[in-house]
Amino acid sequence: IAQCMRLVQVQHLYHVVDLDIKGFFDNINHTKLIRQIWALGIRDKKLICIIKEMLKAPVIMPNGEKVYPTKGTPQGGILSPLLANIVLNELDWWVASQWEEMPTKTEFKIRENASGTKIKSHSYRALRRSRLKEMHAVRY
Repeated sequence: IAQCMRLVQVQHLYHVVDLDIKGFFDNINHTKLIRQIWALGIRDKKLICIIKEMLKAPVIMPNGEKVYPTKGTPQGGILSPLLANIVLNELDWWVASQWEEMPTKTEFKIRENASGTKIKSHSYRALRRSRLKEMHAVRY
């Protein structure tokens, strides 16, 4: 909410698009998720094995039948929101790149602050002068 308020009050962005990915938790690919965890730098093999076991934990159906899931995260599982954030991290980076890293024809200075982080004010100014619509994703 604070991020949305900042975008409205400071950057004067007033249009909102609310998205919901239907059946998201039911369709998370286990293999891709494990690869993303590894790519994030989580290399503890015991932890990854525990996560795999949680993903493959059997679900007992109302008729008593055991079903072993091949995709998705456990409904109501304590780990499901964290795993969803890992999966959605790639989407966040892609959405951000569609505005923040879009090339422009306008030349601008690239500056860095004392810690070496790029100051993006000149690139944002160039982007705002283009015909592109400014957008930011706020996930909750």
